[in-house]
Amino acid sequence: MGRSISWQKSSHSGGGEDNSCIEVGGEAGDLAIRESADPKIVIKISSRQFLALALRIKRRNGFS
Repeated sequence: MGRSISWQKSSHSGGGEDNSCIEVGGEAGDLAIRESADPKIVIKISSRQFLALALRIKRRNGFS
């Protein structure tokens, strides 16, 4: 991920300057995840890994 990443956060985060959400960005088929409060730490994963993570979180929290 050499170039600048365009980060996006959920509309449910309030959209303001509050730094308490997870942001997602991507490049070349990979995704990057970071915590707004500490944007220097970035986790890079594949699209497939991200989907598996999202589905697991949904199941764990009772969403179908």
